[in-house]
Amino acid sequence: MVCNASNREKLLKHFEAVRQSSGMELAIDDRTEATAMVALQGPKAIEKLAGAISPDIASMKRYTFQTFNVMLVDILVFRSGYTGEDGAEIVLPAKMASMAVRFFGGRADNPNSTIRPAGLGARDTLRLEAGMPLYGHELNEGIDPLSAGLSWAVDLEKDFIGVETLRTIAQRGPARRLVGLELEGKRIARQGTPIRGGAAIVGEVASGTLGPTVNKSIATAFVDTNFSAEGTELSADLKGTLNPAKAVKLPFYKRS
Repeated sequence: MVCNASNREKLLKHFEAVRQSSGMELAIDDRTEATAMVALQGPKAIEKLAGAISPDIASMKRYTFQTFNVMLVDILVFRSGYTGEDGAEIVLPAKMASMAVRFFGGRADNPNSTIRPAGLGARDTLRLEAGMPLYGHELNEGIDPLSAGLSWAVDLEKDFIGVETLRTIAQRGPARRLVGLELEGKRIARQGTPIRGGAAIVGEVASGTLGPTVNKSIATAFVDTNFSAEGTELSADLKGTLNPAKAVKLPFYKRS
């Protein structure tokens, strides 16, 4: 399991509490400090990794993982990522992280390099364009997966913690739903911005940015279900100024 880094200690405590209360025979091995993750994203990322690690990477399906041995070290390669483009996330021993970055990308200051480092800010704008949720925005303990558009991630035919609550929500329908918003102009609706349907507040923004690929002011928002249909005219209350917005289908950007 790879969890959001800020949730590590909270999740470990939760798993331990569940293990004790349910009597599970479960060994928990936290390898956070011993490992690192290197993410390579972009149209040519898989081609690059297939040449550097193994040709088998090219035949991996999306959202699957495989173990490879590189220089006598086992590494996990996940064909996934958080930018909307193809790519992979590589989990390897922490002491090999800097070596791996140089191995895959060469020197970052090389003007001819085909791979460049990107920070979390760049990742955040791209994941939003791709309609991918982020913990603390579209996900938290107070948001259920059905309202967040993540019904594919839960099987309500199975039994698990919280399933009865989700079955009830599924039966009656979520009170609010996550939608995409396209705003007129270039002003950005930040997290928590009120969303209005007419004069009434009908929701609030989860994430907002100026999409670098689509070149539009975009946002995700949880709005009352009656205002969640594609094409619904809404407005973002930007410190007293009502900025017209329209509900759109996610994602904002899909690679060709």
